[in-house]
Amino acid sequence: LSGAVYNAAKEVALDAFIDRKIGFLVMADVVRSVLDAVFGGPNTPPSEPSLENILQMDQIGRMEANTKIQYLI
Repeated sequence: LSGAVYNAAKEVALDAFIDRKIGFLVMADVVRSVLDAVFGGPNTPPSEPSLENILQMDQIGRMEANTKIQYLI
C-alpha cells in the first residue's frame, strides 16, 4: 500500500511542479513528508492489499500531498 501513497504523492507533486507552484527538488520533500505522515504516525494504515484499501490509500496520499503543497506556497 505504500506504493499507492508514493505514486499519489508523486503525481500531485509533479502537477504542482508543472504548474510552477513548487521547485523540482521540493517534489522529493513532498513525497517523503507524505510517506512519513501516513506511515510514521500512530495510526496504522490497513495492511491488506485489497482494491478498496489501495484506492483509499491513493486518496489519502493525494490529500496529504495537497496539504503539504498548500503549506509550502
